[in-house]
Amino acid sequence: MTRAADAITPAEARKAWKDGHLEYLRIPLKIVIPSVNVHSTKPIVLADDAVGNLLFSGTVFEDQVTDWLRALTIALPIVVIEGDDRIVICLRKSNESGGAIPPK
Repeated sequence: MTRAADAITPAEARKAWKDGHLEYLRIPLKIVIPSVNVHSTKPIVLADDAVGNLLFSGTVFEDQVTDWLRALTIALPIVVIEGDDRIVICLRKSNESGGAIPPK
């Protein structure tokens, strides 16, 4: 059985964390998010393929996922919307000045 190149199993996601962080260089969010979800208090979902294809370069620390999401809204043209049961990442509309999870 084969699987899509961008698919990752939960076991693979847990193994990816080394020394409490993950590092990426120009990796699509659709690859990054499954690994980050292992340490998120709520599942993070991508609104659509356009968001999933955005490239991310940087480090994610396992105990700073909320801070990472906040920073991601500065680095990428996205909005992060936190609901009761999940966190959704959407493309930012051109008339939006940025949006994120509210500061702590």
